[in-house]
Amino acid sequence: MYSLPAPDGPDPFPAYDRLRRQGPQRDTDGGAWLLTRFADVRQALQAPQLRIRPAAVPGAPWLGDGPAAALFRNHVRMSDGDAHRVRRSRMAAALERLSPAEELAAAAAVETDLRLDRLAGAAGLEAMSALAFPVPLSVVAHWLGLAAGDAERAATLAGRFAPALLPWSAAAQLADAQHAAADLTDLLSEQVRRGSLPFFQALTEAGGPLRPLDTAEAVAAAAGLLAQACDATAGLLGKTLALLLRDPALAARVRSAGTVDPDLLDEVLRFDPPNHSTRRVAAAPVTIGGAAIRPGDDVVLILAAAGRDARVHVDPGRFEPDRFAVARRLDAAAPRHLVFGAGPHACPGEAVARAIVAGAAAAVLRHRRGLSLRDRDMDWRPSGNARIPACLWLA
Repeated sequence: MYSLPAPDGPDPFPAYDRLRRQGPQRDTDGGAWLLTRFADVRQALQAPQLRIRPAAVPGAPWLGDGPAAALFRNHVRMSDGDAHRVRRSRMAAALERLSPAEELAAAAAVETDLRLDRLAGAAGLEAMSALAFPVPLSVVAHWLGLAAGDAERAATLAGRFAPALLPWSAAAQLADAQHAAADLTDLLSEQVRRGSLPFFQALTEAGGPLRPLDTAEAVAAAAGLLAQACDATAGLLGKTLALLLRDPALAARVRSAGTVDPDLLDEVLRFDPPNHSTRRVAAAPVTIGGAAIRPGDDVVLILAAAGRDARVHVDPGRFEPDRFAVARRLDAAAPRHLVFGAGPHACPGEAVARAIVAGAAAAVLRHRRGLSLRDRDMDWRPSGNARIPACLWLA
């Protein structure tokens, strides 16, 4: 049995490597199964026997029964079965109603330029608080169609609500998240009632093979999209900037292209994703990697470890910017990473996150030539499953 490495502490990858050599193991702390091999994690992501939440506990016990709990309970990512199938399909249709990824990347670049202009003359730049957290939130809020004042208010409230999704958040954060969730629910519910925004129309209109979402579900869909923007998307933007600025030639290449190439972004995601793991609970028996998983067993899928599996990637501990561009020329179906999931629970917002990061990162490099990392050793936000920079000082 092994203890699950903390993603927010010292480098967890050596421990992931040891776990992967052993195959599926039980965690010494909670007895959860730890899956680290690419094939095992991919099977688990697609296994119908594994659920997001225990059937008897559909909500979040750490949130009690307040407004934050309602957003959590109705969120597409936190549901299973028919509820998830309907919510995810409606969410995918709603996202298709909005502007394409190219326009979203351009909006992220504009928002980044505006924020950098306000910081002109500053000797240094703390990129997480100045850019990585606020830019994705603001871009998504406006992208949903909210008017300027409502968009900025929704972005602020979503940033305060986001800690509610994490059981390790401090008590003061959770208390504030409840107040933010109540105000965010009121703001978004009014948008649903008006019925003028294409995003909410696609979620709630009648017709088609699937039932329309009710107001609580539609509000949770928008709130969840916003919360992800200031969590995983922010982490991906911060990590992309850090890796680019460690390699001046690569930074110059991105600056010249005006965007982060999708193959390069895939390598960032493979090498060190913002979310290192995700959890499932077994609803029925299933065997994965030789492990006999029984009903009620918790399963931790370590996505970051799967991305460095030498059975799939050559020299996986090395960051290779052209890895996937070369692999794609040899085999268009070559596996990449599992960060956005697979199977029924694959993330419907992948294109959103990728577009925002590509546009914002390139804008930083174009706007501030000669930037470099001031501190190469970063601190990480407290988290049980993510490795997101707490700060990123650039000079």
